[in-house]
Amino acid sequence: MNKQKIYSEDGERVGFVYYLWIVFRLKIRKLIQKFKDFQSRRPHRSFKLTRHRDAVRQLKLPGYWEFTGSVWRAIKQNGRFFLSLLAIVVFFGIITFGLLGQDFINLLSDTLEGTGSNVFEGNWGEIGKAGLLLVSVFSTGGLSSSLTELQQTWLVLGLVFVWLVVVWALRSSLAGNKIKLRDALYSAGSPVISTLIIVMIVVVQLIPVMISTIIYSAARSTDFLTGGVETMVFAAVVFLMLSLSLYWVTGSVLALVVVAIPGVYPMQAIKIAGNMVIGRRVRVILRVLWCLLVDLLGMLLVLVPVYLVVSGLSSVFEVVGDLAIIPFTLYVLVCSAVIFSFCYIYMLYRGIIDSDAKK
Repeated sequence: MNKQKIYSEDGERVGFVYYLWIVFRLKIRKLIQKFKDFQSRRPHRSFKLTRHRDAVRQLKLPGYWEFTGSVWRAIKQNGRFFLSLLAIVVFFGIITFGLLGQDFINLLSDTLEGTGSNVFEGNWGEIGKAGLLLVSVFSTGGLSSSLTELQQTWLVLGLVFVWLVVVWALRSSLAGNKIKLRDALYSAGSPVISTLIIVMIVVVQLIPVMISTIIYSAARSTDFLTGGVETMVFAAVVFLMLSLSLYWVTGSVLALVVVAIPGVYPMQAIKIAGNMVIGRRVRVILRVLWCLLVDLLGMLLVLVPVYLVVSGLSSVFEVVGDLAIIPFTLYVLVCSAVIFSFCYIYMLYRGIIDSDAKK
């Protein structure tokens, strides 16, 4: 084997073993260069205090309310498109997953009616009961109480496809093109495999949260959290695990936008998004949390009056109580919140890009 001659890159004849050694050295050099490039982009070092000038990066975005208004204006500008998309999502969602059972709504309402007088006082009783009703059904998202494995798979695929449609629509709209729902449905699904890979990476990054949930269930069942010291230690561990997942997921959320660009591979998207959030991670997290708060407030402002009206009409007209008004309203609100959140995240990505371009 050592006697066999192979031409190297410079044209000289070398032995096979020496040729393997050259290839190995080139690979090591590439890895070292990649690591140096990574360090040049990431100023943080383990066990070393990062200077403030290196840790903080500029992020010039409008205020929270102003930025939310810009997202709403982008949706309103293409209102016909997003209303059609919402109608399709609601229609196929109800067919595939169904709604929360009206019997459960009636049972919960009766329970609140029986116990509300002991908890609430005055005219605030109905509002408090409506709030409890929202909290009770919000965790189900307006869907049936349990989903099969097939329905869970369809749910993930549906969310990914809606995400791609929203990203495609906003990108085309901001580029000055006229968007149509038909074009979006046919053209937006090309990066679905890359997006699913990013979703799988997000699931892996959420493993610390899953582990903390399991630990919490085990500790609660064994009365481990009865002592003060044990509770403090457990809270510290859970906080660290949640922070770790939140640290990872922040960049991956923006990677879902980057990977929708034609020609971008999943790991390239993770790398680009990671570079975008360095020194800005907390501000990006605060923006996303603000989006979730806006979604919750919007749902409250719509669902609470609907519940109050339905409760008043059902006492006069019994047929109103038999209609699935509240579950349907909740499902429409959840779908609307999902579409708004997708629009918000994409506009946040564009805001970061524009902020870097102004330097």
